[in-house]
Amino acid sequence: MTLSLLERGRLRIIAHAREELEIAGLPSQSIQCKYGGTLTPPGVVRLLISAGGRSGHADFTFDEVEECEHIVVGEIWYRISALIEKLK
Repeated sequence: MTLSLLERGRLRIIAHAREELEIAGLPSQSIQCKYGGTLTPPGVVRLLISAGGRSGHADFTFDEVEECEHIVVGEIWYRISALIEKLK
């Protein structure tokens, strides 16, 4: 089974969030990247992080997530870093 660009980008986002949490020294309780269903708006992927007793989220468009499959730095990475800073 081949993963779509969206799925591969989503997995890269989760891996990057985990790496950033390790660098920040925050123990992660949960990292989720969800889309579809009733909890996220159409066309939005929501990154949910619970770490160090706090939680937060960041939203990304499908296009942004699909680009993550190829891009290893950029706006999304900075937004993930900013979210983790808020959790400190």
